[in-house]
Amino acid sequence: MNSSRKNNPAVTKGELRKRVRAEIAQIGADDRVRAAATVADKIESMPAFQSARNIMLYSSLSDELSTDEMIRRWSANHRIFLPKVVGDEIVVAEYEATAMRRGKFGIMEPNSADKVDPSVLDMVVVPGRAFDLSGRRVGRGGGYYDRFLKRLLPDAVTVGIGFQCQIFEDLSAVIEPHDIILDEVVWG
Repeated sequence: MNSSRKNNPAVTKGELRKRVRAEIAQIGADDRVRAAATVADKIESMPAFQSARNIMLYSSLSDELSTDEMIRRWSANHRIFLPKVVGDEIVVAEYEATAMRRGKFGIMEPNSADKVDPSVLDMVVVPGRAFDLSGRRVGRGGGYYDRFLKRLLPDAVTVGIGFQCQIFEDLSAVIEPHDIILDEVVWG
């Protein structure tokens, strides 16, 4: 079964974001939980995850695939890092369950002022609005992750995650030169 879908090449990034946002809004609570569990299981089966010591996730918003359980579950055996938005850049901070605060855009982030060098990261789990099978990603439009991903070491594995409705066969028509291609895309 083909789990991706063709997209209209005439669609702009803005139109694509709007369409996918509307589709995500239609996903029920039980399906959201199942999708997040499926994604976690798929990532856990990846050799890159199994060898990773330092993993960066993100604190999910209500219109994103939830990372709450992944953060909780993986923090038992890995060092977990989360992004913080400072100005127009992402900085990395270590996750501590008891030291979180609402940051820019209402996203939960570590309350620590300490910044971690992105070179320590073995794996980075990345949100997005839409993905394709080749790792192309359409984000929310601020370019935060594209700027951040350029700062990773080449051996850090990047994994985009989302719901099935966020997966397309080919997004090359809407991708721009500054858009970073991910190593893997996993959906549930």
